[in-house]
Amino acid sequence: MHADRRRCLRFSTPLMVQARDKNKEKAWGLIKDFSRGGLKVVFDEFDFDTKSFINLEIQRPNENIYIPASVEVIWKRFIE
Repeated sequence: MHADRRRCLRFSTPLMVQARDKNKEKAWGLIKDFSRGGLKVVFDEFDFDTKSFINLEIQRPNENIYIPASVEVIWKRFIE
C-alpha cells in the first residue's frame, strides 16, 4: 500500500459537473471529491487527454446554479 501524497485536505461531497472539450462537446460527470489543489471527477463516456484543458460547470447541490471552472487534466485512470 502506498502513502497518500496529497498536500491539501480533501472533501468527499458528490457534485454533478458538465464538461466541454476543445470541440465543445458536452459530457456529464460526477465530482467524487475535491480540494484546494484538485478534483477527482468520473465520466462514463468521455476521455480527455492528459495535459489538456477542459471547461467545467459545477452544479451547486439542490440548485440550478453552475460554477464555471477551467481545469487541466493531470492524470487519468480507466475503470471497468
